[in-house]
Amino acid sequence: NRRKQQPTTMLDILTLFSKDLQKEVYIHFKGDKLRESIKQKTELRKLAKSIAKGENISINTIRSYLQRNMLPFYLFNKTKDFFINRGLDSTLDYYSIGKTGGGKKICLPFYLDKKFMYFLGLISADGHNTGREIVIPNIKKLRRIFYEITKQFNLEVRENKNQCAIASKLVCEILHSLWITKHKKARTLDIHNIILTQKEELIKSYLAGFFDGDGSIYKNNKTVTFAFCSYSNKFLSKLKTLLLTFSIRSSIQKTALKIYSEDNVKTKDLLINDLVIKKKNVQKYLTKLNTNKNNFDIVFIPKCKFEEILNKKNLNLKQLYEKGA
Repeated sequence: NRRKQQPTTMLDILTLFSKDLQKEVYIHFKGDKLRESIKQKTELRKLAKSIAKGENISINTIRSYLQRNMLPFYLFNKTKDFFINRGLDSTLDYYSIGKTGGGKKICLPFYLDKKFMYFLGLISADGHNTGREIVIPNIKKLRRIFYEITKQFNLEVRENKNQCAIASKLVCEILHSLWITKHKKARTLDIHNIILTQKEELIKSYLAGFFDGDGSIYKNNKTVTFAFCSYSNKFLSKLKTLLLTFSIRSSIQKTALKIYSEDNVKTKDLLINDLVIKKKNVQKYLTKLNTNKNNFDIVFIPKCKFEEILNKKNLNLKQLYEKGA
């Protein structure tokens, strides 16, 4: 019930930054959208004056920013109602970080979308946030999806024999704010409430990204097992609760969250549309599972209703067990 009807915006995430860091972030409007909206010089001066009020910055400096279709984030956030009322909030094109606004321009989605949520899940599992770079192991399948996703950020991937990386302090700070912490995250990884409260389709993308990184599916005798692996107990505990919202039960065993075999089909349905790297493995194991004669669905019904059904069939629990139900 706490899930949002509309995805969180990137602007909401930037408010998680410290005040000093917010002053280093600049937002850039598409084309001449801002200049077109403020055609009169008197209106431009009035807006610049309202933004400068209470701030240690001159009106002319703000006018210069506006004329170049850009504004420091902390000033934009102060007067965001003006921009929202004119529909300018959704025309943000690039974000940059740097004390003069001349830093590398990063293209980010206005709303959290499926690709970005998958990226968050993938980096949570198999990535590393250095504070300056986002790094992943240089493995063929992982490298291909990393190139595809980061291309939309307007960033180049740098690679060597062992790893691939994108250099962006802004992306690193965004991930850090969402608890994909800088430096060693293995035991500190967590799931931010912003992620937990997104729409179901976005959470599915996040889970698929994590499973593609640190998930596994394997067969032991006749039992197929899904597992999400992490050294962070806090992460696994929240993941267990998150999966319960999809009626998927699991148990934490050391550094893995293992899905109950009765809920394998539900887990497959949850992940399959957004998986990339491990999609074929899941389809291979679950195809065999679906043809297993012992496979059945679990249906939860109220106790009083269950007793009513038993009475109608002239059955009791002992007889039910004897029938193997």
